[in-house]
Amino acid sequence: MDKLILFGILASILFILAFYIDKLISLFEDVDEKEVLGVGYGTCTRGGFPVASANPEAPELMTGIHRNVDNQYVYIYPNPRDRFLAGYFVQVVGTRILYKIGNYGDDAIVIGIPEKLQGKRFTLQYAAYDNMDRVSNKITVVIDAVEVEADNMADTRTLDWMPEN
Repeated sequence: MDKLILFGILASILFILAFYIDKLISLFEDVDEKEVLGVGYGTCTRGGFPVASANPEAPELMTGIHRNVDNQYVYIYPNPRDRFLAGYFVQVVGTRILYKIGNYGDDAIVIGIPEKLQGKRFTLQYAAYDNMDRVSNKITVVIDAVEVEADNMADTRTLDWMPEN
């Protein structure tokens, strides 16, 4: 009898997990690679997120900030310990689409949010790489693409500023 109850609980948990995984996957299904994100100065490939290099000379990222502008763009301001980087990797968690961004002299990673993700919550991960292809630690950030409200005092919009994890 106890085994039957345990089996029922386990089956229920697996059913619930399968339901949420299906929801996450359905958010990105039927989307072309180039439609998931509009990443400035980036190239798009399919693949997993690169593993951090074990080399002590690999770049290191510290907590930075990001902001969501009008549910159309995300600006990520990474905080690298070393300012001489070759670029960044960016990926939406739950996808196999990886963006490699070259260092173009700007302090921000600019990402255009496609219509399919506007107004939704999703998670990004990013890491830096140097000229020797050594990869930094990974930073994960949750983008709350909620509706922004107009400021009554000025012709501006409130921005979603929050520290990264």
